[in-house]
Amino acid sequence: MVTYHVETDRAAGILVGVGLEGRLENLLISYLADWEDLRERVFAENRPLGTLSAKIDLVFALGLLSAEHRKVLDSLRRIRNHCAHEPKARFTDAPIRDLAANAFAPWAADSPQPSNGPMSSLSLPRYQVLVSAFIMFMLLEIWAIKVGSEQKRVVLPNFTVEQLKERLDFGSV
Repeated sequence: MVTYHVETDRAAGILVGVGLEGRLENLLISYLADWEDLRERVFAENRPLGTLSAKIDLVFALGLLSAEHRKVLDSLRRIRNHCAHEPKARFTDAPIRDLAANAFAPWAADSPQPSNGPMSSLSLPRYQVLVSAFIMFMLLEIWAIKVGSEQKRVVLPNFTVEQLKERLDFGSV
């Protein structure tokens, strides 16, 4: 189990992105047609869904994600990118501080910073990122289970042109 609250800011930001990416991939796999080498052909690096951004966009385009949740995921993605490319990234510095507030906005009224416990010593931006990430982790996990329990998309069988004409009753075209 990853202990995000004890990692450096940079490591926590990167790990949040890794966690989101895996959960989005699982959601998409539960939604898409059953395909033997789907992960390798679609989700691998330099493939159509090889980036966190592409996964977020597709989940949104398929209607599996609200616009509000898309904004949260995009803010968390941008935090991950900043942490990945900035060796001295800190959650209290701009732009992470502002992105953390954006990611946390949907839950701000219901989630005051705790006054005791393992997360009480965290900076407000770090707390906001971690709470937002954990909420999205849970939502994506639950959504993948729900989508996966519904009927799986099926791949159309291979038909010859003649078989298609017969099935569609085109006669002689």
